[in-house]
Formats: sequence, C-alpha cells, structure tokens
Amino acid sequence: MPDYTADAEALFRGFAKRHSLSIERINQPNIELLMRVPQQPGLSFELTLGLQNQDELNIGFANFWSYFFPYESKQQIVSDALDALATGDCRLAIHTQFGRVVKRVLERRSNAHWQSIYTASMGPHPILGDKDFVSSQRRRAAASNVRSRRRKLNRINMLAARRGRRPRRACGAAAAHNICRSSPSAAG
Repeated sequence: MPDYTADAEALFRGFAKRHSLSIERINQPNIELLMRVPQQPGLSFELTLGLQNQDELNIGFANFWSYFFPYESKQQIVSDALDALATGDCRLAIHTQFGRVVKRVLERRSNAHWQSIYTASMGPHPILGDKDFVSSQRRRAAASNVRSRRRKLNRINMLAARRGRRPRRACGAAAAHNICRSSPSAAG
C-alpha cells in the first residue's frame, strides 16, 4: 500500500496556507500524521487533522472525529470540506435525544441547501430530539443556535401542554430574540 503521509501533510498545509491559518505537526507514535490548527482569527474552534492506517484521512473538532478512506477517492472531499469549514460553508449538525448526542453530521452548503458529507451515529436511535450546529462563522452559528433553542422550547412546551403543565419561558439570548411566546398565565 502506498504511503500518503507526505501527500496528506501537503494537503493540510495547503489548506492552512490558503486561509492564512497557523498549523503544527504533532508527533504521535500510533498515527502516521497528526496536525493541529489552533483556534485563531478565521477559525472559531481548534481543528485536528490526521492520516492513520496508511490511507485514512481524519478531520476532528468539537467532539467530532471522522474517517475518510481510501485516500485516493476521499482526498478532494476532505480538501473541499476543510476549505468550507474555514469559510463557514461547512458545519457540524449535532443531534441529541434526551440530552445525549445520538448523531453528528458534517454538512456542506451547496447552493441554498446543506448536503451531508459525513455522518457519525451513536447507535440505532430514531432522531426525535434536538439539533444544534457548530460552524466556523460565529454569526451563522449564533443564528442557528437561536433557532435550535426556539425549536427545543416549542417541543418542551408542547409536551408540557399535553401533560397539563405550565409552559416554560425563554431566558437569556432566547428571550432577547423573542423566542418566548407563552401566554400571560405562564409568565409566573
């Protein structure tokens, strides 16, 4: 099997150079290549990049780790995903159910839609819970988080109404974005 270490390092360093990001190589005995792009202007989270098992490219951030292989067929997908992460056109959708993460989906913006690039499921659970996002562009992530909180509050209030309980009120940033639409009787 060919050694892709030099190619993968060139791929990662090329990404960092295109987006004026600092990158460092980390010596790790059990992995062919491990590189770190620290949080910095232009990237709102730390990014870990790797090559392991001779032909498996990895992208990691925000408790997410991916495995793209074989190298030859996934090299361009990883390069495009990295560029999209830096520009805010790639995000991580985190699905939770009953407070636990059940699925993480790396999505890339394609025209006006989000297209799944990589999915990491944590078991055979139907997705009934919340969805939150991690994105390099804080403005986009903040708007997505507000929408996610609004949906969560609506689901909680719908369940509360079914059980004959008072609905919850939004607080903090959610209240500032007019998420709270509860009745006057729920204000107490």
